[in-house]
Amino acid sequence: MRILYVARNLFPYGAAYSSRVTHFAKMLNDMGHSVHVIADYTMEEEA
Repeated sequence: MRILYVARNLFPYGAAYSSRVTHFAKMLNDMGHSVHVIADYTMEEEA
């Protein structure tokens, strides 16, 4: 199954949030799924 994960915060440069997303995506990948993450990479709040 293909999974698209849309992250609301910075990824992979955020703090604890990006770590949780990374481990969640790795877990799904280890289960045999193809995981893609879309995230906002900017540090600007108005972007």
